[in-house]
Amino acid sequence: MIITKTIPEIGHIPENIPCLFYFNNTILVLKPDLNAFVLPHYHDITFQVGTRCAFIMTSPDGLPILVADLAAPEIPDHFALIKTHAHYQNFNFKERQAIAKTFGYVYWLRMHQFCGRCTSATIYDINECSLLCPACEHHYYPKTNPSIIVLVYRGRELLLARSPHFLP
Repeated sequence: MIITKTIPEIGHIPENIPCLFYFNNTILVLKPDLNAFVLPHYHDITFQVGTRCAFIMTSPDGLPILVADLAAPEIPDHFALIKTHAHYQNFNFKERQAIAKTFGYVYWLRMHQFCGRCTSATIYDINECSLLCPACEHHYYPKTNPSIIVLVYRGRELLLARSPHFLP
């Protein structure tokens, strides 16, 4: 595996660590058996991968995950890149939590490679979770998306809705 940039420096990567590798709006999975997607572990990655960034992040249940933003991947036949949002329901609850957390973080890193004020390249600030412009010292923090779940009812009736972007 080729790691071109690490945030922070990765060092030794455990063989059994789960991997969430993104390419644009897709995620790398082992090809499905019986319509179930399987996230690869580091020992499954036996081919060279170029990355825009790679880092280890803690999952919502406290376990480490290797996260990478792939750069033009050429993947073997037993892997697939699937649209993250279209197949979200094919992952278990803990995997969905990890995907939501890491995808947002990778997207934040992609969108803030350069300072919006002076156009200088940003760097990761090791003192806090932010990207820093070394020229004008402006900080960019990860975006948070608060949400709520509500129950709309009238008598014994419930309103059920879904996004048109998801499968029926």
